[in-house]
This record gives sequence, structure tokens and C-alpha cells, in this order.
Amino acid sequence: MTKRLFHNLYIKQKLMAITMLSSSVALLIACTALIVFDQINYREVVERKMDTLAEIIGNHSTAALIFDNEDDARETLSILLKAEKYILFAAIYDKNDKIFAKYKIDGADIQSLPPMPKENGGYFRKNHFVIYRDIMLDQEKIGKVYIQSSLGEIKARLKLNIVSAVFVLFMAVLASFLMTARFQRVVSEPVLHLAKVAQEISTKRDYSIRAQKSSEDELGLFTEQFNEMLVQIEDRNFALQNASNQLEDRARQLQEELVQRKKAEKKIKASLEEKEILLKEIHHRVKNNLQVISSLLYLQSKKARDNEALSMLKESQNRVKAMALIHEKLYQSEDIVHIDFAEYISSLTSYLIKSYRVNSDDIVINKKIGNVEINIDKAIPCGLIINELISNALKHAFPDISRGKIDIQIEPVDRDRIMLRVNDNGVGMPDDIDLKNVNTLGLRLINTLVDQLMGTLEINRSSGTEYIITFKT
Repeated sequence: MTKRLFHNLYIKQKLMAITMLSSSVALLIACTALIVFDQINYREVVERKMDTLAEIIGNHSTAALIFDNEDDARETLSILLKAEKYILFAAIYDKNDKIFAKYKIDGADIQSLPPMPKENGGYFRKNHFVIYRDIMLDQEKIGKVYIQSSLGEIKARLKLNIVSAVFVLFMAVLASFLMTARFQRVVSEPVLHLAKVAQEISTKRDYSIRAQKSSEDELGLFTEQFNEMLVQIEDRNFALQNASNQLEDRARQLQEELVQRKKAEKKIKASLEEKEILLKEIHHRVKNNLQVISSLLYLQSKKARDNEALSMLKESQNRVKAMALIHEKLYQSEDIVHIDFAEYISSLTSYLIKSYRVNSDDIVINKKIGNVEINIDKAIPCGLIINELISNALKHAFPDISRGKIDIQIEPVDRDRIMLRVNDNGVGMPDDIDLKNVNTLGLRLINTLVDQLMGTLEINRSSGTEYIITFKT
């Protein structure tokens, strides 16, 4: 928010703000450093002062300790410390570290005195400073002085320094403001002049206007470059105006062409819709005709008495049904070129299960159909191959097996090849059958359809029977 507000200021306000802020920060850092240095130095002064005061008290208390005169010791403490308003407590200990004499300011709790003195030295605590100093006579310790002082003297010094720093900072900011307000015009006025010229050019769209150069510094160079830019803009504006006129003429021509193209596209679209409807109608009629053929085969099979003839009629009926399903899926689909093969295989396998009266709990057909698109030229032979392979498996693979499994897999091998795999776990194909020289119509039809697809056929007889057919899309 502060950064956005600063960006919205005028340039003279920015110059004043930057100058005042820079000088204020520099002065604030300097004042802070001086205050910190003064506080450190003054703490040492207070420590030395307290040490000197403890030494004086010790020197004046020697006689009182030798002659065991507590009144003289208390009087010495009172005389020497009464003028020190920051001294809270004081005590003189005898050579056995027992309190010999005490001193406190009015209102202080004498219970705060330590019952036993510590080692010589001064110690700063949270809210006070204490010092211990031995009282010596002929190199012999005869007692010890304890003085406790508040930090009021140091805090008063800090307060005085802060007030002084605030005053100096205020005067410096005021002086910086007055000087900046006077000298910022040297920078801001040429910039404001350029801004006014730019605004006038923008309002009037007259690129012949020029800015006046007022100095030989960077702003003067900027003014020269600004005027040179105006010259280039004026030339380009003339060229752009000519180009704009040409573009308008060309746009009118393109608009007329677009109108004609839309009319042609509308006719083409209507023609395509008619052809699509016609193709769907053709698929529908082909499907109906194939359904009629399937029905005729079914009726013919009802009159057949020979089992072989009945089987042939049923197989022919299934082949016709496989082709009819292709055309049914095409005329029901939005895409009349490609077929949803996963849905087609589900419909075909369901029909074959019912046709051969197989219990779906006894023989399970697993389908794994990848993302493949097959057009009608490939779909019909591919569907007939699947019909033959599933029919063979249902008829011959499980003669004495109560439960069986058939797997159908269609996956893309690469960008332009598809792999069809059909395998079962049945009794398998006899080894003496040569797929290239067979007499059965079904296997001959499979070979013919694979050749029609320009594909390859592989058979694996190790466990059941597995057919692998690879062909181009």
C-alpha cells in the first residue's frame, strides 16, 4: 500500500520524500549509534563512580570496624550517601561477613540487603546495580562494603539523549525540507515541462510540437532524445496513415470475400449434412437387409435336419450378424466413419453367448479394449475375425471343461498399427493342424480376412489357443 502511494506522488514530491527520508534515516542511525555508545560508556562511568564511592566508604569506616563502633559506621554511610539520590541500600560487613552497619533511602525495604556479601566486583541486575569491595588494613581484610544503586541515573541519561536526538532529528528534517523544496525545481521543472508537452501532443495529436531544452545535463539529453522521437513518430504516423487507408480498402475486400465464403460454406455444410443423413440411411438399410438375411438363415435352420447343415447355417447367421452390428453402430453414432469398437465387441460377444446357448457363469469373456479408432474398411473384417475366433472357442475349446475363460484384447502397437489378441484356456488346437492349409471354412476365412487387413497372424498353442493378429490402421 505504501509503495503504491509513493508511486502516485508527483516527481517533486518524490524528490522531497527521497531526500528527507534518506537524510532522516542516516541521521537516525547516527543518533542511535551515539546513544548506544553513550549508554555503554556511561555504564562504565557509573561503575567506576560506584567503585570509587565504595573505596571512600571503606577508608572512612576502618576506625569504626577496628573499635567496633556501629554508630560511627552508620554516620559515615549517611554522610557519604545522603547526597546520592540513586543509592538505594548500602551496608558495611565486618571481617566475619556479618552486617555491621546499614543505610537505606526513605521508603526502601531494608530486607533486600544480602545477608552475606559476594566476591568483589560490580554487577548489573535487571533494575539496579550492586558493587562489593573489601575494606583492607595492612594487607588484611577487616570488612566489606556493599552498595546497591538504581538505574535511574542511566535511564535519565538515556531519556536526555533521546530528547536531544529527537530535537536534532526534527531540526534536520525541517532543514532538509526547506532545502529540498528550493532545489527540487532544478530536476522537477524540466520533467514537468516534458510531461506537459507529451500531454499536449496526446490531446491535439500534433507531432510537430517540440520540447524546449533547458540544460546540458542528463535531462537536456533526454529532451533532445524526446524531440528526436517525435520526429520519428511524425514520420511513422504519416506512413501508418497511408497503410491504414490501404488496410481499410483491403478489409472491405476481405469482408466481401468473407460473405461469399460463408455462403459457400453454408452450401457445403448443407450438402455434407445431406450426405451424412444419406450415409446413415445407407448403413441403416444395409443393417436391415443383413438382418433380413440373418432371419432367413434362422428360418432355414429351423427346417434343417442335418446337424452339419444346421451348424453351417448358424455360423453364416453369426457372420451376417457380425456385419450387421457394424452398420448398426455406425448409423447410431455421431461419427459415421469410425466405430466404437469396445461397445461393438460387447454387443457381439453377448450375441454369441446367447447364440451358442452358453452359460455366462461357465465361460467368462474378458475384454480389454484400448483407445483405438477403426474405420469401416477395417472394422468389418476385424469384426468377422473376432466372430470366427470366439465362435471356434465356444464350440471346440471347452468340450469337457465346466468353467472356461476367453480373453479379447485390442491395443495400439504404435502410431499406425493395432494388435488384436484372442486366447482361451481350453483344450487347445491340435498340433497337426496347419493354419495355412486348412479345409474348414472358419479358419480359411480368418486367413483371408487377415490378408485383407494386410496383417500378420501368429498362433500360440502352449496353453490353450492364442491368436495374435497385427494390422495397420
